[in-house]
Amino acid sequence: MGTTVGQGAGMADVVVIGGGVMGSSVASIRQQFSTRVNVSISRFGIEFIRDFQTHLGHDVGIPSLGLRENGYLFLASTAGGAATMVDLAAMQRSLSAATEVLTPGEVARRFPWIETSDLS
Repeated sequence: MGTTVGQGAGMADVVVIGGGVMGSSVASIRQQFSTRVNVSISRFGIEFIRDFQTHLGHDVGIPSLGLRENGYLFLASTAGGAATMVDLAAMQRSLSAATEVLTPGEVARRFPWIETSDLS
């Protein structure tokens, strides 16, 4: 539950500023979800932003919305958590999400600043 600026006493767990692309990017469009419906909705959103001019059907004079796809890194410290991530990654890839599963050694090579001795 949000509050209007100036009201004072309100509390919010999440506040998204702006409703356009910048506000939505703060809220984060993710491809890593645990249901096929959420992955499909997210894939549609990503494709729309990547090629918005085509989806709008005419040139609006803005060559790019400035989307930066940095990705996410989810880590598991238990065998059960790692197995769940492997299963979710397979489902996400079946819907064309660019999801990778890395071993602890691969994480260490790509991100040498991350402590990996406790990963599964």
